[in-house]
Amino acid sequence: MEVDRTARGMVDANLGVPDRMEVDKTVREMVQAKLLGRIFANSLNGELALKGGMALRVSTDTARHTKDIDLMSPPGADQVEGRIKTAIAELKASGLVSGMIATQPKRTDTTWRWKIGGRVGATVINLTVEVSRRAPLPNLTKSDSRLAAASGGGRIACGTG
Repeated sequence: MEVDRTARGMVDANLGVPDRMEVDKTVREMVQAKLLGRIFANSLNGELALKGGMALRVSTDTARHTKDIDLMSPPGADQVEGRIKTAIAELKASGLVSGMIATQPKRTDTTWRWKIGGRVGATVINLTVEVSRRAPLPNLTKSDSRLAAASGGGRIACGTG
């Protein structure tokens, strides 16, 4: 099967059927964007920084895809846990992800992790939100308006560390 990825997007040239992997990536990104938007909308300036592959995806024009939302938070910002739980509850209440289940399998002094699963149509969604609480947030001075808009005024630390 030949796929025409230019003129018709991610659609199979013979059948006119969307490429399943591309649909799944797009749906996952839509859910990630909604959740990330809620996390930063519920947060105060200086509480969180986006890092890792998602930061690269948001801050550059790359086609990098990631299943994880990696965040940094200063060790004393304990209210961040409640804000993330609120964002997850708002995603569930939106009805976007059917059969959504969210668990918090890790909660230590240095790391909080949530696993989120469910379905959007035929797409199975499995996401991880992880907050590293090991160091103070970086002092970023990037003035790119796309970064400010994408992070809701929060900080973005580019890199995969």
